[in-house]
Amino acid sequence: MLIDGGKGQLDAAMKARDEQGQEQIPLSVLAKREEQIVIQKGKSNVNLNEAELHRLGGFATESEDFYSC
Repeated sequence: MLIDGGKGQLDAAMKARDEQGQEQIPLSVLAKREEQIVIQKGKSNVNLNEAELHRLGGFATESEDFYSC
């Protein structure tokens, strides 16, 4: 599921998803200002394939809790 927003919206969406017992649904957000896709490590249930991302000409930056692509 792609959420319109940033890290705060991702946290809220994950909380709502988890409260409904739907942890298996993958979540990421589209942060418009930076035109980035933000993925929360571990909790988003999204696996980032960095080799494929690089093959397509993309890149990702990584913080302690998030990937930004």
